[in-house]
Amino acid sequence: APLGLIEQDGIVTLSRPETTVHITLTIKKESLTAGPYARYAMKYLGITAPLTDKTSYEITGCCIGDTAPEQKCRQTSTQTASHIRSEQGFPAITIDRLSGEQMSLEQRASEAAKKIFSLRRSRMDLITGEAGENVFGAGLGTALTEIENMEQEYLSLFLGKHTTSYVTAHFSVKPVKDKPAYIICRFDHQAGLLKDSDLSGTPVLLDISSSEIPVEGLNINPKPGSKDKQYRIAALAECRIIYKDTQIGSRIIPVYQLGETVAIKSR
Repeated sequence: APLGLIEQDGIVTLSRPETTVHITLTIKKESLTAGPYARYAMKYLGITAPLTDKTSYEITGCCIGDTAPEQKCRQTSTQTASHIRSEQGFPAITIDRLSGEQMSLEQRASEAAKKIFSLRRSRMDLITGEAGENVFGAGLGTALTEIENMEQEYLSLFLGKHTTSYVTAHFSVKPVKDKPAYIICRFDHQAGLLKDSDLSGTPVLLDISSSEIPVEGLNINPKPGSKDKQYRIAALAECRIIYKDTQIGSRIIPVYQLGETVAIKSR
């Protein structure tokens, strides 16, 4: 790239070529909300259910470039996994009872478990033809799907809610010569992304090592004259993202700050 004062179409501009390294990290967040009947899952269903809420984070993607990413990369996506259809909370399920007496938490768990087994029997009866003699074709598929949805809602009371979301974070670094490493942020599996100044997290590093400066074919003047034009040649630099001594992304890009200034002979 030309260096210094550049005149074009009667306009004089000052050219100081610099490279900015842009890093995009994709963070996966998993949230588990324990079900209100979790402690009774083994007793009534014979399965183990998580008893406490839990949130964890993981870096799942890394992109490096010398151009700024598009704004649409900043979108956040959320997906709620099995055992529940609603992302807002657990379903409000009414347990059918003949008496109006107040039920304890364990009694409600017992009733929910009975409902689960009842739904499973109904599904098996439909599949084997024991019930639903007027249910067939598309209607049978619809009935089975609705039974499955109802069972999953009851199961969510025991197994909880599992939500997975993804978010992208963007960072920009202007490299300087003789500085090979930069802390772009900090990360913790329980807290997620943290500021680079937050010492509670592990640093996510940008490591830059220059390899070669491509000057082949250029008519470089070792003794610049007054008519020779000044240019800045970018060095081909390997940019690596390091987290906990593990490389999670790398790319070779031209970086002007690590290159050299040369004079090209005027023709």
